[in-house]
Amino acid sequence: MSDKLKLTLACGDYEIVRALRDGTVRPDGIDLTVLTAMGSRERHWRMARRLEFDICELNVGAHFMAYDQGVPLAGLPIYLHRRFRHGFLFVNAAAGIRAPRDLIGKTIGATNFQPAANIWMRGILEQYYGLPHRQVTWLVERSELAGRGFIAIALVIFSKWHPLRAIVGALLFGGAEALQLQLQARGAEISPLLLDMVPYVLTLLVLLAWGGARRLAAPASLGRTFYGSE
Repeated sequence: MSDKLKLTLACGDYEIVRALRDGTVRPDGIDLTVLTAMGSRERHWRMARRLEFDICELNVGAHFMAYDQGVPLAGLPIYLHRRFRHGFLFVNAAAGIRAPRDLIGKTIGATNFQPAANIWMRGILEQYYGLPHRQVTWLVERSELAGRGFIAIALVIFSKWHPLRAIVGALLFGGAEALQLQLQARGAEISPLLLDMVPYVLTLLVLLAWGGARRLAAPASLGRTFYGSE
């Protein structure tokens, strides 16, 4: 019986870890299983939500949020990507930008705030180039809700202002979201892009079935301001 410590490492399939994966390099006293087949979204979700691995490559933003929620994770400063993030910044050549500080008061476009690349770039610009992130207008492609606000509107239409229907609808939409994540976590041989569509397709179907020309009997007091004496 082996007395080695059994550990599971989940990370991307990078050249820097391949020697560990194929057994060319074996850590002393550790029986290491390296998992590299899953995508980053699945890997992050399974670690932050279920703590399925002993060691896991994790998005720095996901780690901060998990730490804030009390998830027992310890961050190790080991960077497997080793990407030079400066090369991911592009400047409009006609905008008169000669140095990073020239971006104060300007607009910078990005996908959204949570991706690790965006977090690192904001930190690099402020720490090393004197560009305070609060003195820039950040124009993002999508919100952190990733379309969930649209699903919330569909829930209102589905419930028709009835509390019990709202509960059923919340379970229905939440179940679609959970199904999407479960299929990814279980390694379903379906494109992640198709799986991402599940909650939104269901939302559109609900809007088509319950929206239409039907008038919703909204509460008569909706939008009315109430005071303590009422």
